[in-house]
Amino acid sequence: MPRKGLKPVRHRWDDALTRLDWREFEHLLAAHFAEQGYAVQHLGTAAGGPDIDSRIDLRLRRGNEHVLVQVKHWNACQVPHNPVHEVIGMVSTHGASHGMLVTSGEFTRAARRAAARHPRMLLVDGPMVRQMVGAQAQAIVQHRAIGGPVPDGSRTSGHDCDDGGSRHGRPLVRRTVGMAVAALFGVMLLLLMPRVIASILNGTLASRQRVSDGIHAGLSRVDPPVSGQPSMRLPTGSRMGADARRDRQDAPALPARTLHD
Repeated sequence: MPRKGLKPVRHRWDDALTRLDWREFEHLLAAHFAEQGYAVQHLGTAAGGPDIDSRIDLRLRRGNEHVLVQVKHWNACQVPHNPVHEVIGMVSTHGASHGMLVTSGEFTRAARRAAARHPRMLLVDGPMVRQMVGAQAQAIVQHRAIGGPVPDGSRTSGHDCDDGGSRHGRPLVRRTVGMAVAALFGVMLLLLMPRVIASILNGTLASRQRVSDGIHAGLSRVDPPVSGQPSMRLPTGSRMGADARRDRQDAPALPARTLHD
């Protein structure tokens, strides 16, 4: 799927070149320019070293020529004008004679117009790059097929519009950093969770203890009875019943009244 903001290609290639990943594509171009007599300095991360401001993959020198090359192994999306302006800026900054932007796919019309305004800017698209390294790409794929099946081109990085994770394709870098941060946060959470739970339990127990202490303190402040005055006690039910029976027995008997009284 084309990345948001990028246009899909008008013609999608399905050949040996699309079955190479972005590292193989860079190395293939470096070998091609070396065969053309250029002294090639591979600056991109595919060579295992830092590049110039994370925008240039190859530096070519031959006589008075000094060419800065950026490589885009895109087969699903058209390369927009932004990389064109990046390379033009690098040419001016580093005093190069030319800048070159290479893609295995297509350029947008805006990218072509931007390059046309700068005579020192060269664009190499899918048909041109296949004339340059198509046969070598086919040889690599055939050699790989001897040891196993050739991977489906739809699953290779040449189709994903972000250079298969190269530094021109920052989304993969951001995803990797985001996953690392999330993993670190998860580990910290697991380490702190027992302490948090213990703190909550300790706080609950302390609160209960404070309530209990408050109850005891309140009871201890109740005034005791004054000395010499017995505390009032309520008679029990059995005592009250006994007293009532004794009172009835001690009362004098009344004389019986007759009808004549």
